[in-house]
Parts: sequence; C-alpha cells; structure tokens
Amino acid sequence: MLSAALERRNYRILAAKDGAEALEAFRRHASDIDLVVTDLVMPRVDGLHLRERILEKKPDVKFLFMSGYYEQIEEQSQRSLTQCGFLEKPFLPDELEEKVRELLSGEVAA
Repeated sequence: MLSAALERRNYRILAAKDGAEALEAFRRHASDIDLVVTDLVMPRVDGLHLRERILEKKPDVKFLFMSGYYEQIEEQSQRSLTQCGFLEKPFLPDELEEKVRELLSGEVAA
C-alpha cells in the first residue's frame, strides 16, 4: 500500500519485506537512494539498526520511520529519531506523501 501510494505520486520505490532485505536492496542501489521509509519494528533487522548500517555507508540518506508502538520505544531510541521523520500508525497516504516531500526538500527534520 505504501509503495503504491508513493508511486502514484511519481516517487521511484524499492520495496523490501524486512530489514535484511532492505539492506540488500541498499547495497545494490545505494547511489539511487535518498530516503528510506521503514517501520521501527521489523523481523531480522529493526528500523534503528537498518539506519545505523545504512548511514555507515551513506551518511546523507534521510529516514522516515513509522510505528504503531511509539510509546513503547525506549527513550534512548526516541532520541535517535530526532534527525528523522516519524509517522504514527495509522496514517493516510496524503500524510505519508507530505512527510516524504518535506524530508526530501529539507523542510522538516522530524
């Protein structure tokens, strides 16, 4: 659903089913990736570890995290999100597109 919503708005998408697959996609297409939209809670590699590993290779990549469990995230993890965008589930496709546009244009940090 997220991919389709962004593709309809003319964004090019690389989809992954989990964090490990996202890392592999990043390895293959790093030069094409400006923004990673990811859930915080995922199997194999969670969103925060995905961010750490990607930023080691390409520090200018922006991140948009989403979660339905923000209140349950440790305070230390919440602080690491300050340089990222965040959407709390559920959200509408227009909210997603707005946040993506703002992050890519540098209009918003969180």
